[in-house]
Amino acid sequence: MLSCQDVGRLTSDYLNRDLPWRRRLAIRVHLLMCEGCTRYVAQMRATLQLIRSMGQEPPAAESAHARDWFRSGRS
Repeated sequence: MLSCQDVGRLTSDYLNRDLPWRRRLAIRVHLLMCEGCTRYVAQMRATLQLIRSMGQEPPAAESAHARDWFRSGRS
């Protein structure tokens, strides 16, 4: 079973559907049992939707500039 830390680390890939189906299923099972992670994933989903609605595309999670991009509001 995945930990909350695992779900947090994989959230961007989960929302972008960049994970194998088994890993996605493991996250869904975790979300059924964990209210905190469910809220976190919902917040991340809303953030990504807002960014895209502004005509921006968020940087890849592994990007060296991703943290700075989110802190500044956009790049």
